[in-house]
Amino acid sequence: MGKHFDLGSFLARAFSATLLAGGLLTLAACGSGGTTTSTSANYVSGVAANGVPLVNATVTLTDANGVSKTTTTDPNNGSYTLNVTGLQAPFVIRASGISGDAQVDMTSMLGTGPLPGQVFYVDITPLTNAMAAVLSHNGEATALTTADVNSANLSGNLSNVRSYIVASMGANTLGYGGLDPVSTQFLPNGTGYDGLLDNLAVIANPGGGALIYDKYTVPSANVITTTNLSVVDDSGEMNSLPTAATVVAAPFALTQNNAPYTTAVTTLLDPTAVALPGTGLRATLGNLQTAFNGCFAVPSASRGTVASPGSACTSLVNTYLASNYLNDGVSASQFSSGFLQNSSYDAAVFDLPFVVRYVTPTKAIVHVSWLRGDGLRGNFETTAVANASNVWQLAGNGHQFDVSIRPVAEMRQDLGSATTAVHTLNAYTVGLRVRIAYTSNIMWAQVSGKGLGASNIGAVLMPQSGCSSLTFVSNSASGYGTQAANASGGNCDDYYRLDGAGMTGAAITWPSSNNYAPAPYSPVDISLFEPYSVHVRYCSVPPTWTAGVPTCSGVASDAYYVERPPSPVPTVAEAALMSYPAPDTTTQTALTSGALASVAWDYGSSNAYALPVDGLDVQIVDGSQAGCPATVVAQSLPFSASLANGARKPTASATISTALPAPNSIGNANCSGQNRIDLVKYSTHRRDGLLVQSVIEYANY
Repeated sequence: MGKHFDLGSFLARAFSATLLAGGLLTLAACGSGGTTTSTSANYVSGVAANGVPLVNATVTLTDANGVSKTTTTDPNNGSYTLNVTGLQAPFVIRASGISGDAQVDMTSMLGTGPLPGQVFYVDITPLTNAMAAVLSHNGEATALTTADVNSANLSGNLSNVRSYIVASMGANTLGYGGLDPVSTQFLPNGTGYDGLLDNLAVIANPGGGALIYDKYTVPSANVITTTNLSVVDDSGEMNSLPTAATVVAAPFALTQNNAPYTTAVTTLLDPTAVALPGTGLRATLGNLQTAFNGCFAVPSASRGTVASPGSACTSLVNTYLASNYLNDGVSASQFSSGFLQNSSYDAAVFDLPFVVRYVTPTKAIVHVSWLRGDGLRGNFETTAVANASNVWQLAGNGHQFDVSIRPVAEMRQDLGSATTAVHTLNAYTVGLRVRIAYTSNIMWAQVSGKGLGASNIGAVLMPQSGCSSLTFVSNSASGYGTQAANASGGNCDDYYRLDGAGMTGAAITWPSSNNYAPAPYSPVDISLFEPYSVHVRYCSVPPTWTAGVPTCSGVASDAYYVERPPSPVPTVAEAALMSYPAPDTTTQTALTSGALASVAWDYGSSNAYALPVDGLDVQIVDGSQAGCPATVVAQSLPFSASLANGARKPTASATISTALPAPNSIGNANCSGQNRIDLVKYSTHRRDGLLVQSVIEYANY
């Protein structure tokens, strides 16, 4: 049911102008009746927002008879208005557009249409998208049809979501006890109800409903403890483990069977006592965005350094960057050399940063993203901390190395080979991408947690020639001492596969491989923000390698971290529902011939709401000798090259900008240098942290 207001008032005041003026729209009575004017037209209006307004987005409303109306959201505030005169409820309303570094597709619904002379108000937000997922016949919000919008189920899910918000965020005391997640009117400015929404995170799982959690909460009590070691959590806090007072029992799960709301919620913060980000961090993030944009509007020669910033960068450096900044191995001085003084970032435009989750009332993990002048997208996550003066600053996560763990859904296709060798499965797989960026001083890393290695004892990664990140060499936590990783061949693969299924539904033979779980492992018991321990062994000088085993002639040291995937690992069934880019015929032909200079892809006609491709990897191997290392050419794609048809169905091509290694260029005495293109991988990153990738492989040797 939507809220509506008097049409005469609406027509007298333009909706967007009303929002810009800061005034809320006046409600009439809610229900099938309402105020009727001499005007017989009826309208659906609202705001599309996901933490920030979704501006210049396409909004499409479809009625019960399949008739559609389309408009574009306001470029300032994300508002929209559609004339639905003559259309038949129920309605499905979908918004599709770009928000920062992500393509956003959100769905909402309206069970009862407005009568003549009425305007019904319908939000399009992550909350409405979650409800669309659980109402949809297959669990996909983008697949919601008007036939799925059952009034009883819609009413029940609205009640469930409202109960969670009230229990978790104290919404009654904020004056929103009667809120309706579909039709509560709000301004997308970080205050009021919008501020409340900013403190909720929503993950819609393909085929599996949705999770909603309170960002003020540390949502996992399953914390790894390490004796006599300094452990750095993903928040950058030394030896800090959650206590019972700061742990929620579980995120609230919306399910397709509309189960009653029974989840017990423990609130970390009372929003009535601690200001919501609309008056604290949210305001700071807006100022931080302004400081970033002001700094990078001037050329690199004028931006200065962290120690001595240029006038345009003084606010960014002195106000918002902590002096002891350290994030994934990047110190404050390296922030200068790699960022401030890098001319590639001239004219970069920064998006409004957003909070991933809070760690304490004065510490949060923040996502920062930008669009460079050359069209390349970039982002990083860091820790923001409020100092003694209650000024929020970027402090970093305290990691000496670039370490991250991300959930993965992959579709891999093997085009065959020129020999009878056994190669990769034609399958959907799910698992974890354990990225530990290569540096010359790292000897090995051990990662432990659910699904990794036999009985969850862990897996080992080591540097490998030609690879930008460490590669899995063992799924036994005790196996690093005997692995000849540096001199051995194999894929540059930091993706650890937990479970899989054949693309045609046929059974598959699970490989015995270092980057596969010893046996298929269903990720259903891996909780949201499941902690994984990371142990990095590194040397004060680059180690020497004898038979692939590292030896440190300097001082050997250890770093310990706790990393948490930012979203759940999908199941294989969920992975099979996702949209993956497929190479076109020209790319496939080039791959099998070994002469690949560019690649092209398409999602086909099945999904108009697929995410744009943002990364491309091409792998070259020497197939003439066993044990020869792979070389990977990886590149980010210009944002504009990844999008077509109004960003609704990515269909594009990209030239491989980095020169491929010439024959005989692989630096290994055992390899003859008969280089061949072996693999092409397209990747895209969802806003919730899930990495979706499509791999096409041909063993041309």
